[in-house]
Amino acid sequence: MSDQTLDVVFTMPHPDDLEITCGGTIAKLVKLGHKVGVIHMTDGEPTPQGTPEQRAKETREAAAILGITRGPHARCVAGSLPGATDL
Repeated sequence: MSDQTLDVVFTMPHPDDLEITCGGTIAKLVKLGHKVGVIHMTDGEPTPQGTPEQRAKETREAAAILGITRGPHARCVAGSLPGATDL
């Protein structure tokens, strides 16, 4: 895609947070013609659920299904985000 301008950007800490909580909204925005990007702040590590590679594969598959214009992982460590201990 030559034009990387996005209309809407969603961000959440972990892979699958956006897809689970905002998937319907993302799909609707894409259907309406908006370019939607996502930023996952972490790769979900450390967690006992799957591997970073498995979560990355699932994230790519979800992006394709929802029509997301891919966004980056910010590569923060889960639990190290500012204010994370306050939650």
